[in-house]
Amino acid sequence: MNELAHTVLCHCMSNDVLHWASAKVSRRLTKLGDSAPAWLSEAVLETCTGIRTLLDERWKQVQEADAISPPWDPCTLDFSADTKLSLSNSSEYISNALIPIGDCPPSLPAFEPKARLRGRLDDFLSKDGGFFQDAYRAEPHLALYDVEREVSRGIDAWVDHALTDDVACEKLELLMANYSLAARNTYGKNPEDLSRMLLTMIDLWVALDKLVVDRIPILAEYFPEILVSNLERLLMRDVRDLQRLLCAVKYIRHRHSNAIAGQSVFSDHVDSSSFATGCQEGLSIHESIAFGHLRSEPSLQWFNILREIRVNTLTFRHKEVHLLVAQAALQVGPVSETEVYVWHEELGNLSFCSSILRELENLVSTIQGNWLEAMTMNTISVLVARVLAAGIDDIGVTRQARQLLFMICKETFAWVVDIANSLENITGKIKKEACRARLRDMAAICRSAFDVGLDDAKEMLGYPEALGMFLTCAVIVRQNTPTSLDILDEMSRLLLERDRRLSWKLERVTSSLVLSGNKGIDFAVKRVYPTYNGAAHWHRGVSEHCSWFISHYSGCEATRLPKITFDIIDGTLLLDRKSEVNLPQWVKEDSVFGLIFGDRDLDVMLSDVAGMEYASHDLISGHRVYFRTVDRKLVIRAREQRLSDFLELVPPQKLEYDLPAVLIEKHAHWLNLSTKTIEVRPLEKLWQSSEDNWRIHFAPGSHCAQKGHTRLFDIRSPTWDMVARLLAPMDAARNLVITQDDSTGNLRLMSPKAWYTTKISVLEHCSDS
Repeated sequence: MNELAHTVLCHCMSNDVLHWASAKVSRRLTKLGDSAPAWLSEAVLETCTGIRTLLDERWKQVQEADAISPPWDPCTLDFSADTKLSLSNSSEYISNALIPIGDCPPSLPAFEPKARLRGRLDDFLSKDGGFFQDAYRAEPHLALYDVEREVSRGIDAWVDHALTDDVACEKLELLMANYSLAARNTYGKNPEDLSRMLLTMIDLWVALDKLVVDRIPILAEYFPEILVSNLERLLMRDVRDLQRLLCAVKYIRHRHSNAIAGQSVFSDHVDSSSFATGCQEGLSIHESIAFGHLRSEPSLQWFNILREIRVNTLTFRHKEVHLLVAQAALQVGPVSETEVYVWHEELGNLSFCSSILRELENLVSTIQGNWLEAMTMNTISVLVARVLAAGIDDIGVTRQARQLLFMICKETFAWVVDIANSLENITGKIKKEACRARLRDMAAICRSAFDVGLDDAKEMLGYPEALGMFLTCAVIVRQNTPTSLDILDEMSRLLLERDRRLSWKLERVTSSLVLSGNKGIDFAVKRVYPTYNGAAHWHRGVSEHCSWFISHYSGCEATRLPKITFDIIDGTLLLDRKSEVNLPQWVKEDSVFGLIFGDRDLDVMLSDVAGMEYASHDLISGHRVYFRTVDRKLVIRAREQRLSDFLELVPPQKLEYDLPAVLIEKHAHWLNLSTKTIEVRPLEKLWQSSEDNWRIHFAPGSHCAQKGHTRLFDIRSPTWDMVARLLAPMDAARNLVITQDDSTGNLRLMSPKAWYTTKISVLEHCSDS
């Protein structure tokens, strides 16, 4: 212990440490008492005496220094020179900030839109099946959709031309085998997709049967292996699919009527567990009864639906109710000999259609403003779409249905906007992800209002507002959808699978509207990039089959015109090849970012300002904030709405030794790049400019800091040094604020930490002298 105390003495440590060492070693020696050897007592005495001698010398120096008053002769000082700031630590940084920065170096290779591998019927009906396999490997769902679309549109004409083709049957058989295997693997248990698969297989079987019977007429006398009853479980909402099914039923019945004998080996394709025939958890007793009775008599199910909408027994927001009502509305059921869907005969009645549309309008009015009713809106969209698909020949009903769907779209889009706006204020990863999932599903539900026949969709999307909402929601769905849908719950997966098919279905309609000058696409881009002002012209990408559209960004805040690329199928929106809309994690952990935004998870978009990479999606206290992260150096700039001046945040550590501590701590320092002025704002008012704030005017050789008629002395000036010596017993030099009033010439001395303020009349002092 004595050796430690001696080491402390030899290194001339602080008074506190010396006193502690002396007291400690003395106490230990006292505890030993008479048992302490003489040599130890002498060594301790020598050490403690040395410490006491050093402490006495230091105290004498303090007394001598206090006896001499620090010099105070303001008449010898040059206040004009001393209020020019040196800014030795920060001037280089500020000078560099004032130099215009070039565009950010490209971090990605040049992006050129490519057309997807889209096929015609002849491509899919090839001898080796190679085209289908290539298309399926590239985009499985799109390849299946293209087969289904091309078969529905052109299989009858293909059969007429294939009657003399010796390998036509082999082509059909190969496509049927490849398509059915791929569809079963891809569609899983989705009953709507499986229904389309079976309808496509029936169309292909009819084509094959026609070719075979043409070549072997005696086969017409044999019973086909298809039963009409196998088709009654299919779920159909599109008018074209319903018409195709009627044609298939008519052909199969014709074959049955001409057959002499035969036997069906075709079995059901859908497991009953795939349908909402028993999913009643969360329903009350009365709801469970209504739930069970809704489909108790299929021929009355539309009347049951109308009754439940009117009496409002069922909670339509429940996904189980949606699945049940959707199944009732979409399951085709039996077809009469007069080619009428028996379960849906009421949809041919003008009075019934008008009644159910009125009740649905009332339901929409009731739930407006409550985004928890999103699934109710989804159910209403399905019902209205089915009414339109019935094809009743009445312009009044058609207009009423379209207007109702547009109302649903506008209301759900308002919910989309509300949820998107709330995202920025949500903290916590789990809550954030839940909100994003809700936003994604809501956007898909909004788009589902356009899941109608092509004629109806074209009429509805013809309005720029409608196209804008449709495309905006496509972007939102894209930005918030995981790579694999397998991790989503059943309802979210169903919504996204419907939405994906809807995008392909309306691709040509959407493309033609964009090319015709419909400004809806500009509406969508502006929702993602609020500074966007619209494009002069949009043109298609590399070919007529390309779903990418290209223009140049024009914005009210833009300082450059970056290339903007929009995929109208999947909602990918690129600005200068980039679609990333998240700040790097290291930026969020940066001390300067934390100073301004704390732990806020800021929503950003790609920047349209030269040299900056990201911009805040929403205005922050009336400002758009921009970020540059090149070479892992964070630059933060801001611009107030409708003003042209940019502000750059100067990191506090750059000014740490150039300004008093009180003007560094708990302050933000905004450099106006136009006026070359730094405004020192309190953090609690960092977005508010005020005449009460200090302003540093940056001009090499004559920097100065002013607040009204008050000037700040340079922290390295003789005046500062003289005053700091006077106040040294009270506070450290960096904690002082020393200023001069321009109008009186008087000095003001402040020590905020010591709660001390005084004024000194320099003129009086100099006169007395």
